[in-house]
Amino acid sequence: MVACPMKKLGPVVSFSMDGQSFSIPPSQFIQETGFHDGCALTITQGPVNSRIIRLGRPFLREFCTTFSYEGKIGFTEKESTVAVEI
Repeated sequence: MVACPMKKLGPVVSFSMDGQSFSIPPSQFIQETGFHDGCALTITQGPVNSRIIRLGRPFLREFCTTFSYEGKIGFTEKESTVAVEI
């Protein structure tokens, strides 16, 4: 659980993929749970002892995702015209 005011005051999560930087504001990864005015993080850790982080819906809400028949995935910021292909 996380204090709900962190939804507005919390840090921005930033990371890079294939040399491109991405940022997710706290309003996207801290969500109200409906229980005792609590909130929860929606970005979760992957398997133990791994460097995997599950970005899930917060990432998908902030970025447009494209998939190609060749198995490539691309990401574009919602209000950007630059696409990043990985």
